[in-house]
Amino acid sequence: MTMTKAEKKAFSVELLSAKECAAGAGGKAGDKRLSPEAVRYYISLIEDLPYADCTQALKRLMKKQAFFPSPAELRAEVKEIAEEREEANYKPYLERHPEENKTPEQRREIAKKLRAVLDKFNRVVADDDAKDGFTIRKAVSREDQ
Repeated sequence: MTMTKAEKKAFSVELLSAKECAAGAGGKAGDKRLSPEAVRYYISLIEDLPYADCTQALKRLMKKQAFFPSPAELRAEVKEIAEEREEANYKPYLERHPEENKTPEQRREIAKKLRAVLDKFNRVVADDDAKDGFTIRKAVSREDQ
């Protein structure tokens, strides 16, 4: 989702205010403002990202660091925000399906039990083959036809 023209304009204002804050926090006195070309170039590097995520990422980055973030840092922060959102959206699913919310050890134990059941099934099939030649596999394949 690319930014609209209005969103680009709003984000450029946010960029300029963030740059002034960064300059006031320890930057050089002479570089308090970004040129319009620099703002356009900065926005062109991130315009494919959602506006809401960009503003949230800019605010987060300005809280974490005293210097102005690069577009790459902003992209990384937007990716982190998207991952957090995805995880938050996935939580209700895990609450509805607690069987999928297992630790690796629990998953290995479940797989071990399933392998044991499958081995028993295969032994029954093998015994059945030896008795009368009519197997569960043949019965299943006949039902499918």
